Amino acid sequence: MRTHLQTNSRERLPAPAEKRFPVNSIVNREAFRRVSDRNVLLCFGRCYKWLMRSKDNFMRTSKLSFGFTIFITILMFSSSASAQQKFNHPGIFHSAEQLAVVKSKIEAGEEPWKSAYQAMKESSQSSLSYEPRARANVECGGHNRPNHGCDDITQDGRTAYTHALHWILTGKQAHADKAIEILNAWANVHKETTNKNAPLVIGWAGPHFINAAELLRYSDSGWTDSDIAAFEDYIRAVYIPVTDNRTPPTPNWLFSILEVRMAVAVFTEDEKLWNECLETWRHRIVTSIYQTSDGKEPVRFGDESDAFMRKWWYGAWQRGVWVDGISQETCRDMPHNQMGLKGMMTTAEIAWHQGVDLYGEEKKRLADYMEFHAKILMGDPTPMDLCTINKNSTRPTWEIGYNHLVNVKGMELPDSFRVIETIRPTISRRHMWAWETLTHADVGKYSSRLTPRPIASSTSSEGDATSAVGETINMAEDASVEEESESRAVWAEDFNSLTPGENWEGRSGLTVMKDGGVDNSQCLRVEYDIRQDPLGTTVRQFTKPVPPALEYTLQYDLYFEDNWSNSYGGKFHGFTPETHVTGCRPVQDHTWSARMVLRNRVPRLYLYDQKKTSRCGRTIGSDVRLQKGRWYSISYYLKVNSSADSSDGEARLYIDGELVSSASNMQFHAQDGDHTKINNFFFSTFLVRNSTGEVVSRQHMRYDNFAVLPGEVIRKSPGIN
Repeated sequence: MRTHLQTNSRERLPAPAEKRFPVNSIVNREAFRRVSDRNVLLCFGRCYKWLMRSKDNFMRTSKLSFGFTIFITILMFSSSASAQQKFNHPGIFHSAEQLAVVKSKIEAGEEPWKSAYQAMKESSQSSLSYEPRARANVECGGHNRPNHGCDDITQDGRTAYTHALHWILTGKQAHADKAIEILNAWANVHKETTNKNAPLVIGWAGPHFINAAELLRYSDSGWTDSDIAAFEDYIRAVYIPVTDNRTPPTPNWLFSILEVRMAVAVFTEDEKLWNECLETWRHRIVTSIYQTSDGKEPVRFGDESDAFMRKWWYGAWQRGVWVDGISQETCRDMPHNQMGLKGMMTTAEIAWHQGVDLYGEEKKRLADYMEFHAKILMGDPTPMDLCTINKNSTRPTWEIGYNHLVNVKGMELPDSFRVIETIRPTISRRHMWAWETLTHADVGKYSSRLTPRPIASSTSSEGDATSAVGETINMAEDASVEEESESRAVWAEDFNSLTPGENWEGRSGLTVMKDGGVDNSQCLRVEYDIRQDPLGTTVRQFTKPVPPALEYTLQYDLYFEDNWSNSYGGKFHGFTPETHVTGCRPVQDHTWSARMVLRNRVPRLYLYDQKKTSRCGRTIGSDVRLQKGRWYSISYYLKVNSSADSSDGEARLYIDGELVSSASNMQFHAQDGDHTKINNFFFSTFLVRNSTGEVVSRQHMRYDNFAVLPGEVIRKSPGIN
């Protein structure tokens, strides 16, 4: 096993020749990748050589443990921390920490990992005599008729992934070599995939190939740089064109295709493709699974007719009985429905490892989906006799979603666990993800990192709040946050002294409303008319000056009226310096802005800062979804950087006193002076046209009790408190 320590610049450093690192290096990869100082790495190499020269076996073990402790200490105190990378690696379907947990459980002989590993070990896909069956042209018709290489590519993909897992968990070079052999064979031979089922087959096979490649690339597997480059070229040229379809009507097609595209985006660090994938997931998850909060019928993902919906919602549409968790393919059959479940969860898992919490954005929808269908599979009565359902067709694809929603999010999914008990340990099966129990069973219980490490770049379009690579921040409660009244406000407006019916600031669509506010007080009612602009509603924004300061908290209350739709995206209020920047224009040394965005009533921070790498602002996600028909208290704390060359700025968003989104180490401005501090409360609001095609011509939101206060002052409930 040749050991390579890979730096952020992808420079490979030679390891000591006389000994291999005794633990497969991928389980330590995150620590290695945080270090860019070559001297630290070389220092470790020299220390390692010294330790290995010991001739006393007992002392060798002791010194190794001591030496590794020294190395970790060096990492912790090294002043030369690396620049953030764009993507986390390994980070498609596995993190280094997750794999270390699995490895330790197997070595300890604990269940279900022991049995799961034994099942993988005994499978034909673990054979070292396996020969790849690569071919130039793969043709897959409907129902795989004709089948020219369709089974070959899916089988080879699962086999490459299986050997890559063996390599990571055992350190046996023969398994790494076999996985590399399979990947290289297809990268050098496969040129195209054709016919009706081509996108679906690539969706099944491609993620296994790419996850194997990720594990090999970010470990000391011996896979050469030239072969890695050839594999990158291969997946770009062969996987992406054939899956370039964001409108398949059924979830099992859509999310299988999306899974391979997300995997390609991470492996090749393609930010544009990554953003597109996030946008598609957020758009289509709400069209695939029904929630009563969606309205009287499921959300349509375009301008679909009733006839289209009847066809692709199968028997459910005709009955028109909508319950939380029912999906497009519920009334089709359970196998196809579970193919959709697999794709939804694997794509959310990829995003999680890249610092984007798609699980959290739709956790109720996903949990209801799993529990609804688990009951059916376990033979419980079909709710409301919705349709004739093919029961008892369980597929091995429940561990991933269950692990995250239960062991990370803390939800309860008892019926889903009933299903899991019948399928553990899961196997490698066509159309499904291989070895779910081995890699994902309950690993969230043992992970010290319950939120993903965010990636460095987090971009969004001004007109599209959903295309962001949003960072997910630890939601730890901050006990030091101050709570007090608005007596110290530098600017406030509760609308009670204004005349009902008048336009606030003389602007149409901003109307003072009588008896509509918190505690039946007066409030501001904002109308968003989607017909006013081809892309969305008219932008209404202006500033209210406040004394220049480094930090303020903006407080206000908001309320969604019943006609509020699941909008594609929208911007809401925040702060600016003397001269602000929005609209995807370039940030200058003295310009920045900090606002909130919403999509599907999920609030997020939205920041134009000096270090943003995208055309538009940086979006930082949250884990909550606001409901219609109730008031919420918003507290938006902002501290800009204290000097032009420092990065000590912070932003935090609280809903009803609970932290939901956070950013730190920010550089908002690069020019000193009062003009670059917080100078204005920024009233800024508009909506972008609904991505689902839903046309709601007029929508309304209410605002009340605006206040800007010095420091961090968190309001825990609506109203002045």
